Amino acid sequence: DFEEKRASLANPNGRMMAFAHRGDTVHYPDNSIEGIISAWAMGVDCVEIDVVMTKDGVPILFHDEHLNRMTNFESVKGTKVNGIQLPTSSKVADWTFEQIRCLKLKDGSGGDSAKLTEYLTNKGIDARRISFPAYGTRGASLVEGYLSGELGGKPDDTGAYATSTFYGIDRYWSYRTDWGEFYNRPDTVIICDRYTTANAVHQCSKLPREQWDEFLGWLWDNEYNKLGIPRPDKICYLEMRPDLSRRLVQERSVKEGRKIDIHEKDSEYLDRCYEAALYASDYLGWEKITCYTGDEIRTVEDIFAELLERLEL
Repeated sequence: DFEEKRASLANPNGRMMAFAHRGDTVHYPDNSIEGIISAWAMGVDCVEIDVVMTKDGVPILFHDEHLNRMTNFESVKGTKVNGIQLPTSSKVADWTFEQIRCLKLKDGSGGDSAKLTEYLTNKGIDARRISFPAYGTRGASLVEGYLSGELGGKPDDTGAYATSTFYGIDRYWSYRTDWGEFYNRPDTVIICDRYTTANAVHQCSKLPREQWDEFLGWLWDNEYNKLGIPRPDKICYLEMRPDLSRRLVQERSVKEGRKIDIHEKDSEYLDRCYEAALYASDYLGWEKITCYTGDEIRTVEDIFAELLERLEL
């Protein structure tokens, strides 16, 4: 409770107080809202934050004078994102608040997509990470409504083809307004944290097994041919058993203070998704990496090492 913590700051009663420097920076980016919420949930008394000013005089939570370390500046500088032209300077003071909002914080959680993007960047490769759904954008509005339960409290309340259309619009809008220009540059690499392949898993699970092949053919044709979004060159499926996946979802929900969506709260649905994922991985030739040993989840470092080996990097 905020008021209780504020009162304890005024009257510490001689006890040692715990301060989180820029939030929970072990799991989240410096000064991020998620990092502050996570630190608060750990029981700290106070979170130390940093504030800098944008070119147009708007205060933002940020520490560095330059954008390189904590954002995706290198992959988007000088491009247009959501129709907004971005500067080439890395100084925060050279960016307006509107331009700053086009950037994304680097993932402090150490996930494999973030680690792979960083690995390629350090090798001198022009790489960028994107994630779907693209929450907060106009293209993702239908997906957000679906996941929040506006069309029904269960995933099966909305059919596979309708739901796939929502997600296809999200990816198409994102491609056209955000990362398409970067993709079409020579010698660039896009790392997708979920893509059309996630639709294959989640929506196949809503259909009878004998309809899966027909649906997958429709999905690939609809997104890669008719909508014209890029077809991936390599697909890696990080396999996680449903019971272990549910544990991670619950931990993340508590840590980030966010609601569990209609997919995550439906255990029977997630079990079906797992069966569909195993099928799609074999049928479509994905690189499958098992992320657990027995009942223990492998470390991010261990999984990432195997990922690099599979990608021959």
